[in-house]
Amino acid sequence: MKMDESTKTRKTTTMKKILITINIFLLLTFISGCDLLANKITEQELQQGWYEAGKDGKKEGTPSNWVWVNSDGSSKWMQPVTEMLDY
Repeated sequence: MKMDESTKTRKTTTMKKILITINIFLLLTFISGCDLLANKITEQELQQGWYEAGKDGKKEGTPSNWVWVNSDGSSKWMQPVTEMLDY
């Protein structure tokens, strides 16, 4: 059974649409995954006790006792100063 030209064209167009949809889905999945990774606190930030961010920029994994400080045009999430002092 042979297909006529219009049927082939419709099938080709449908396949292209499916491939474009799959590519868009994969791209969006990749982009959102990168964004999620970028919003996690790093081991270095945990060790130094702070990272620069706005009040709404609190990273996932930030200890619950950390506070947001806005001073001299710089804002940070940081562990309380008393915990940073060595006794």
